[in-house]
Amino acid sequence: MTDFKYARQINGIGLYAFCRINSFLTNEATSFVTDKCSWERVKKSYDNAIIHSGLLEWKQSALGGMQCAISHISFDRNREFQLLDVEGLVAATNSTTMFIAGFLSVFEELQVKISQQDLESLDSLTDSPGTRDFLKTVSVGPIQWGAYQFP
Repeated sequence: MTDFKYARQINGIGLYAFCRINSFLTNEATSFVTDKCSWERVKKSYDNAIIHSGLLEWKQSALGGMQCAISHISFDRNREFQLLDVEGLVAATNSTTMFIAGFLSVFEELQVKISQQDLESLDSLTDSPGTRDFLKTVSVGPIQWGAYQFP
């Protein structure tokens, strides 16, 4: 199980997102992501927490980041990646930061080092205009991702 925090200060703006994930070997034809989000940290932080559309957007963004990450890693045996929890701060979290946290949590879970160039490309997403809509175009966007191998 991996707890991953994405925390950056970019152009004087604080950014934060948290993902908890787990992964297991599977006999499926491909690696895949499943939603097992329990909202544990949100429920622990707020009495009577309501899972509203903003939180659901964070979860979908984290799942999208995880899916994007596994599409850039070659596996010798396929895995199921489970999103167990997400957390953010209203003033410092949006769909972009949560996407990045989901993406990087997969690399952290697998202990695969991501290149500095790809890290900088991810960070640059937070500084782009219209980043809330970037999920629609991330697979065809300007970033040329590296290819990674997981033993």
